Amino acid sequence: MHSIEGYSSLPPNCTTRWPPAKAKQILTQTLNSLVNYTKTHFASEEALMQKYRYPEYLQHKAEHDKLTAQVVAFQSDFTAGRSMMTVDLLHFIKNWLAHHIGQIDQKVASFLKQQAA
Repeated sequence: MHSIEGYSSLPPNCTTRWPPAKAKQILTQTLNSLVNYTKTHFASEEALMQKYRYPEYLQHKAEHDKLTAQVVAFQSDFTAGRSMMTVDLLHFIKNWLAHHIGQIDQKVASFLKQQAA
């Protein structure tokens, strides 16, 4: 696992070299924004799925709940200094969101479009 503290071993063009305190502040703000965005996005999407009685609502909501719990737990641990931001974690979040939005949310979008027609 690679941590943000190992940024000096990355190629120079891969990251801005912030002092550790500034890096933690920026990562905390970014993580807070991600958590807030995720909760807001999921709540809006879930409201639409319920309104139009999306048949796979419970499975979809379970995925939302799982990711939200994972991100909130990480946020809590990171803020408390019990864990650090890692490249693997960032890849996990990026890949989960890309898969979720790119595939699963597309099914919801298609269903909602059919309902609106």
